Amino acid sequence: MKESKKDTEFPHKIVERSSCSFHTLADEIANQIGYPITIEDAFHHLISYSRHQGKIDQARVDTIINKKVPDKVINSLWKSGIMKQILEKEEPIIVPAKEKVGLGNRVVISMKYDSRIIGFIWVHINKKMLTPFQLQLLKKSANLVKYELLHYSTKANEEEKRREFFFHLLSGFCQQKENMLIQETNLNISSDQRCTIVIIHFNKEIDSKIQEYISNYIKNIYLPQVISFIFDQDQVIFLMGEKNTKENGKNILLFIQNFIREIYQQLQIKDIIGVFGMSYQSLAYMKDSYEQALKVLELKRKFPIELASVYGYHQLGIYQFIDEIYQNRIRTHYRNEKIQRLKEYDYHHNTDLLSTLEIYLDCDCNSQKASEKIHIHPNTLNYRLKRVIEIGQLDFSNFNEKTTLYIDLKLEKNFYK
Repeated sequence: MKESKKDTEFPHKIVERSSCSFHTLADEIANQIGYPITIEDAFHHLISYSRHQGKIDQARVDTIINKKVPDKVINSLWKSGIMKQILEKEEPIIVPAKEKVGLGNRVVISMKYDSRIIGFIWVHINKKMLTPFQLQLLKKSANLVKYELLHYSTKANEEEKRREFFFHLLSGFCQQKENMLIQETNLNISSDQRCTIVIIHFNKEIDSKIQEYISNYIKNIYLPQVISFIFDQDQVIFLMGEKNTKENGKNILLFIQNFIREIYQQLQIKDIIGVFGMSYQSLAYMKDSYEQALKVLELKRKFPIELASVYGYHQLGIYQFIDEIYQNRIRTHYRNEKIQRLKEYDYHHNTDLLSTLEIYLDCDCNSQKASEKIHIHPNTLNYRLKRVIEIGQLDFSNFNEKTTLYIDLKLEKNFYK
């Protein structure tokens, strides 16, 4: 694209108008690039926005009304890894639409001074991409606007610092900047302390009333230490700290159980799930702890009965690998023939031998517990188990076979449709 006289004068217009207002700046940039824009500070508070025409997405509407980008939008960008790219790169970044949080297609560039993020310019594009010349105009705009932002007084409160720090942790962005980040956020973490990520999952988005109650409740928790926490739509994510002792994990478990009980008793909210990852002495591994906690949450929702008493990643046992085992079964076209024989027999004879086998294995092959769980006489259970052994050709004295049966039964029940 050939530059017009208007285009070449663009940087000078920015400089001339910068003394007027940020809104004038936003309008001039939008006019030159051809799309609406917003200018934000380092913590995503709205500095200014350009005029727009026609339909705009909900994220822009909420940003303008609340003078800040919605938390759910920022959280989504962190989780997808896009925010990490925005912070690390000097070039404009393409941000695909995220309909779940009301965000349309964007192009964004970060503005830095002495390697420190001081703000962002977001371009609200449609399905078309910016041309190379428009991208160059955006880079020039960012280079000029950042000097105006240096003079713009915006004091980020502790909540914003905490949120930004937290998503640095969860994304692994802070692995080489751990000490600096601890200093910046004034976290009270001792050298002999182990840290863990805890996730409390609600069955709906956490409103301001619930957030306020939780914030006040947390102030009275001393063991384990609540180092920091954030709200993320339907979750509260905690960074917890404990002294490195043999009791590691026990206090975390008690915290989760007490938290769920408190919320139920005081706010009558049910179906809350609490989970936690492994503990580490380095904050650089909090990304791993977070991903482990997410894995426990995913599996507890998939296996609510089997994992009802499981909260921590270390408690998952064989379930840590259940997805990998399933993928292996799919790749090798494997289905347990013993289970298939019992399944076919149940279908043709209207029996529940496969269900009986699963409960028996769930009860660690304890006949008394299994009969009580099924609500049948022990003699009836023993008869059923005899039929299971005959039809399935099973050997309960073989530990490997029992383990394989248990895993394949769970796959059959929860993965195969």
